[in-house]
Amino acid sequence: MCAFYIQVKVGIRVIIIAVGDIDNVKQEFTVDIYLRAIWKEPTLKGKKQEEVDWSQAWDPRITLLNEVAVLKKTIKHFLVYEEPDDVPEVRFSMRMTVTLKENLELNEFPFDHQDLTIRLSSDWPIKQIEFEKDMSIKDAIRTDQFSGQQEWKLYPHLICEPVTPWKEKSAAHNQYPLYNITLQVKRKPGFYMWNVILVMFCIMLLTISSFTVEASAPADRLGVTLTLLLTSVAFKFVVSQQLPAVSYLTYLDIYVISCMTIQFLVGVQNAVASLLIETTARLFDLISVCVLTGSIVIIHLVMGIIVVTKWFKQKKTLEANTEKFHSLCDVIDMAWRRKMAEKAAMEASQEQGEKTHVSDNSESGSKDASGKSIHSPGKSKKKKTRHRSKVDTEYQTLRNSNEVGMESSDTAETNLSVA
Repeated sequence: MCAFYIQVKVGIRVIIIAVGDIDNVKQEFTVDIYLRAIWKEPTLKGKKQEEVDWSQAWDPRITLLNEVAVLKKTIKHFLVYEEPDDVPEVRFSMRMTVTLKENLELNEFPFDHQDLTIRLSSDWPIKQIEFEKDMSIKDAIRTDQFSGQQEWKLYPHLICEPVTPWKEKSAAHNQYPLYNITLQVKRKPGFYMWNVILVMFCIMLLTISSFTVEASAPADRLGVTLTLLLTSVAFKFVVSQQLPAVSYLTYLDIYVISCMTIQFLVGVQNAVASLLIETTARLFDLISVCVLTGSIVIIHLVMGIIVVTKWFKQKKTLEANTEKFHSLCDVIDMAWRRKMAEKAAMEASQEQGEKTHVSDNSESGSKDASGKSIHSPGKSKKKKTRHRSKVDTEYQTLRNSNEVGMESSDTAETNLSVA
């Protein structure tokens, strides 16, 4: 059976009401979101809101691909008639509090920023439905309801866009529409600067203090060095518990391992110095202190330059995204005001036309009294009514054949695979 497909364009509008905590270990975040989908529905033409059985009406079947748990969910439908075609719009709204999965990119931790994405899809294939941004009203995000403000900075913009569909494994091998809603957050590194980096820096400097112990007493020297090295190892283990198990090194990992490497080299130096005579040992200690101190300075300079460069680059990118979002909102606001002005002008014109029509009728009434007949538009109205009824019937038939065709196609492929 040949199936005919009508692709329905569904406009998406979103409001982020609140963002919950971001879990670094589980790589999850919680969000309170209001989602609105809007599309034209000719099959409901002429019906009122209370006359529609929404359980039987067509639905975009919106799903969240990275959903972990839904804490609260409310769905509503509205039927709105818009001029000039008089074809009703269905406005589907969904308010939910949901926990979502996000693969955090932690290479630059703790100086990183993250894209928190809400991934929308549909159970309908791309042949039947297409997601697009609703340009009739702007998206919005509330930053004052962000519960993770102590650790993150939530930027006041959203990146909402349809993405290229991909082939999902299914019985019919169909492509499904995708629409991404992205929030951007930037981590505040203050906690890790004071509680990790500063502490590791102090431990590393204390390791250098082992050179104050005479080389002729290797047990005392190595006792200081190895104790501080084990302290760093334990500290590294505690820090790693705050992050997921990733196969790459973060900036914080690189810094901690660099400090531990310096401590390891100090331990090796202490062992070697104990084997040398006193004069040679003193010279070896002096050279070692200079080399190790220089290494510490170079490590901090290199990492400082890298971090500061990345930091300002991130800041510039995020602020550019915010400016772009606000510019788009201004364009949508201007279009909305222009639409309202045109609507008001049209209503004023119609009102003036009705007054003119009433005046013309009163004048023609005197002419009709003299014996002339009045032209009746009844026949043309009947023709228009029959034409609209025929169009609605054809659209409903095509929609039904669309769904039946898709189901029969899936059934046929399943039967072939069983055979």
